[in-house]
Parts: sequence; structure tokens; C-alpha cells
Amino acid sequence: MPWRAVSSAGLALSASGVAGIVYMLIVIRRAREQRGYAPVLEDWLWHCTFPFIAYGALLVAALLLRRDPHTFS
Repeated sequence: MPWRAVSSAGLALSASGVAGIVYMLIVIRRAREQRGYAPVLEDWLWHCTFPFIAYGALLVAALLLRRDPHTFS
């Protein structure tokens, strides 16, 4: 998408990162509270850890992008 300013892309990335982290915290809480199935290591990795890292990387990218003062014209 052609952004007019880098801050617009940073805002979209930060919103996605924050929303994803909140969602992953809800998923982790629900996975810990369930009683019908005991998650194994692969479940924790693929459904909790890796997505949490990915959303965290989006948030870090947004924070680093805001430090770049360059704007597009």
C-alpha cells in the first residue's frame, strides 16, 4: 500500500502487534485452563510461543519504524 508517511505504516504495524499479543495472552490463558486435553510441547510452541514471538516482532518493527524520520512524498 502506498503510504504517505512512515508513521501510517508504523501505526498499522503497532495496532496489529498489540492486538495479536492481547489475543495470544487470551489463547495462553484458555489453553492453561482447559481440562479435556493436556497440551504437549508442540501445542505450546505452534499455538502459543511462535505466534507470540511473531506479534512481538511486529510491535518491535513498528517501534523501530517510528524512529526513522524519513517521509515519502
